[in-house]
Amino acid sequence: MRQIPGRDLAGNQIRGRHRAGSHLMSVTFTIRGIRPDYEVESAGKTWANFHNQGAREVCSELGLDQQYGEIRARTLADICGIALSSPSLPDSSRRRISLLAELAGAAGDLGLISYG
Repeated sequence: MRQIPGRDLAGNQIRGRHRAGSHLMSVTFTIRGIRPDYEVESAGKTWANFHNQGAREVCSELGLDQQYGEIRARTLADICGIALSSPSLPDSSRRRISLLAELAGAAGDLGLISYG
């Protein structure tokens, strides 16, 4: 893995790791410092997971050009809001990004969201 810099839709620089050439992928977003409860009912409260095309769509729509990293919850909420305001956003991406917006809200303004 190699470190690559990126920027989110709000223009903030984020750092993460990218596995070059990976075709299958799964990206799990969690609130740093909180152990996720992976029960289905808690999705959006302590975690969110997307795989393959869904993961690629979410990362692309939010401007996350890497598969691993951390982002401030407030920043994630802001870029989710930008993405959700787009009328051309596909319904499948809208549901996923809404789930991430819920997770960012649960983390609070000063929380960190880890993903990978």
